[in-house]
Amino acid sequence: MGRRLIPLVLVLAFVPVLSGCGEDEAETFAKDYRPLNKQILALGSDVGETVNGASGKSDEAIEKEFGSLAQQTGELQQQVDELEPPEDLQPPTDQLGEAMDDAQDALRDIEAAAGKSDPAAAREATIQLVRSSEDLREARRTLERATR
Repeated sequence: MGRRLIPLVLVLAFVPVLSGCGEDEAETFAKDYRPLNKQILALGSDVGETVNGASGKSDEAIEKEFGSLAQQTGELQQQVDELEPPEDLQPPTDQLGEAMDDAQDALRDIEAAAGKSDPAAAREATIQLVRSSEDLREARRTLERATR
């Protein structure tokens, strides 16, 4: 009987150690999301400044600026898509990724419109950017509140 007891005691001794090694899924997600949230906020500010400052700039400058913003948005979206949220935060995380994809598409469309000197297409793409930004803002705020 003593031989059976020793392995059991060893297993039981390591259970608390092993269970304490991992972080809670929500804590891990929050730790991973917080720096992304700051980057998304900064990018949103940059997009707003670029949209507001586009008047009077050359099409070439607009094309370059919006292309850069689209690339940054895509890079951040990829990081969002790589997150592993807890089940309850999967829907807003998915919504954030989709909204960022839509925003990137709109930014690319503005870039293309500037390359073609097509103000009507740029206006349409800007409207799409505003719509996607609203969805993005809503999802980002939901995740920000959940990860405080």
